[in-house]
Amino acid sequence: VPFALCLMILDDLLFQKVREEAGAVYSIGCGILGGKELLGYVGAYKVSDRENIISLIQSTFDSFPSEKELEKILDRYKNKFITEIFKDSQSTSGIVSMMTSSLIYSGSCDTYLKRSAVVQNVTAKEVSECYRKYIPHRNKDGSFSSPIRWIMVTQ
Repeated sequence: VPFALCLMILDDLLFQKVREEAGAVYSIGCGILGGKELLGYVGAYKVSDRENIISLIQSTFDSFPSEKELEKILDRYKNKFITEIFKDSQSTSGIVSMMTSSLIYSGSCDTYLKRSAVVQNVTAKEVSECYRKYIPHRNKDGSFSSPIRWIMVTQ
């Protein structure tokens, strides 16, 4: 959950800084593809500033909020995440899907009901730790690090 919140924040930052402020793309977002190893991606659509796009993305990654700044905005992202989790509960098939998923992954059909509490218990420190561990960012010595391979897809 902390990693999902980290990606939500990063996704919003990319949109704000690369699209809105720099006007370098029509649309931009990021995510993780699962598999034997994780693959991070940044997808940019209709890139208008090809010369600076990579540096714009990297500077956005580097501008991730500090732990103190995260404390101020984290509740907004928690609420957004919880809304995403429970949006399917508006239909019987959505509820059955969540119950089935809970049963498969936890052995209990009502585990999904506890996800809200799990999200609410995430701290700014945990989100910050996910950023430092998984998102490619500039270290104090100027090097970059991330255990996840990241690619950029543009059109």
